[in-house]
Amino acid sequence: MEMPTPECPEESKISAALAVGEIPAYLLPHLSTCPICAAIHSTAMQMRLLASHLAAEAAPSATSMWWRVTLRMRREGVRRAEKPLIWMTRISCGVAALTAALLALSIPMPSHPAAEIGCLALSAVVIPVSIILWGWSRSKI
Repeated sequence: MEMPTPECPEESKISAALAVGEIPAYLLPHLSTCPICAAIHSTAMQMRLLASHLAAEAAPSATSMWWRVTLRMRREGVRRAEKPLIWMTRISCGVAALTAALLALSIPMPSHPAAEIGCLALSAVVIPVSIILWGWSRSKI
């Protein structure tokens, strides 16, 4: 069961006066005796105070916003550009490790010269590329 909301016949006049900004002198005695109108007045004053504080806060300048957006775009561009580099570095490190393992396994067995030549050729390509990619990725940090 809902409780009835208390009403005041002067409530609309108080609200209209608060919207204009001045309460007429004939409503001041009513305002001091009526709890409903006093609550409306108190709420309106707190809202005005809050609005004045919000208006007083400085908004960021257009220059600082432009700078932030530009910096963010640069960072995102760098991240996008580094993704292939990171994956190529991972792949080349994996291939280098695989080449080293295959080379270590094929050294005791001289009967497979083709495997040795293949591993040496692969390592001759993978190791310099890995070193170059690693050095280039460190220079961009």
